[in-house]
Amino acid sequence: MTFRINWILILILACVAQSSAWTVQPSALQDQPMLTRESQLREFDEAFKPAFDSYLGFGWMLLPKPDQSRLQGPYGEQNGFAFRHRFAFMMQRNPDTTSPIRTGAAWWVERQGFETEDFLAFPNYSDQGLVREIHTFALLLSNTRYDAGVAAGLQWQHPEHVGNIFAPESDSLWWFGHATWGKLSVQTLFHRTEWDHIRASFNLGSRAVLGSDSVGVRTYLPDLSLVLRHDTSNPLCISASQNLWHQMLYLTGSWYPQQSGERFASLKVYGDGSHLVGAEFGVRHFHDGTWTYGVGIEAPFVRISCNLPREYDQFFKSRGNNVLVEFYMSIEAIAGKSLFALNAPRSAPLESTPVKKKAGSKDDFSSPDNTSKTKTSGGAQ
Repeated sequence: MTFRINWILILILACVAQSSAWTVQPSALQDQPMLTRESQLREFDEAFKPAFDSYLGFGWMLLPKPDQSRLQGPYGEQNGFAFRHRFAFMMQRNPDTTSPIRTGAAWWVERQGFETEDFLAFPNYSDQGLVREIHTFALLLSNTRYDAGVAAGLQWQHPEHVGNIFAPESDSLWWFGHATWGKLSVQTLFHRTEWDHIRASFNLGSRAVLGSDSVGVRTYLPDLSLVLRHDTSNPLCISASQNLWHQMLYLTGSWYPQQSGERFASLKVYGDGSHLVGAEFGVRHFHDGTWTYGVGIEAPFVRISCNLPREYDQFFKSRGNNVLVEFYMSIEAIAGKSLFALNAPRSAPLESTPVKKKAGSKDDFSSPDNTSKTKTSGGAQ
């Protein structure tokens, strides 16, 4: 499937031209850490497989218009910039290539918040600003023979700067455990002795990168995820991803039963089974009865979304006709020979295949006539 660049440019320009201002509520900024911790562990769950060697991901969010995000302060709206910068790295190895036992480490970090002035690395630390970091560290142990692995680690939330219009924050630590075996993985997060959430994932769909089928009935089995939270206001989330056509067309969705049926779904189209290039069309139904629709595209180094439903959870409850641009990468690797997007079923084609032209064509230098002409010319010289 080929994505024509002219249609992509038209979509980008149309979305940017129609983008509108969006007001960030202080409560959305202060509630974001819980969603970020869960998002980092969900990404870790998808990246950590005994057969995978490494994972690299990063994202740098950019708002195309300077007045696109505003903060609702105690004295009215304050112009500024909501931001989200993230990085992820995971690697596991064993110097003895004959051994099935592998060890490794992982690190996820996200810097997020709101500032009155845009910045690259050093924020202004204004009175209306909020800058925090959320880290996830993990040690890994896996056995490729049994397709099993375990991991344990910490999550650290560090308030780098808290402006005077926000409630005070302090450093906090969480700890988590993770286990995977075959198509099943289980994960849990604790704050001191109180559990935060438990996740169970069932990756039933067949993936060629894991040595399974690349075609057939098993590629159409769904991937399911169940999250049970300690938060009584929103304790349960059920998610699913269903392959619809050749592992290049997927229907994904999530449902929050306790939030008056709040749910969202997306139709994702990819260029091939590596999922490095794709487009997304999404819709979300909120518990207050309202609906939102959006569209997005992604490539190895950029991701552009216009009102995508999943941005509501990932970017401070972003709603409305809002365009987000993210310099973005999310790539896994096996033995340096296979590259593919996070949770993709097949590897990207890394080798070129020579194509022979048909005999008798004008550019066919291997035809008998051309061969004889070459020899005659050589003899004359």
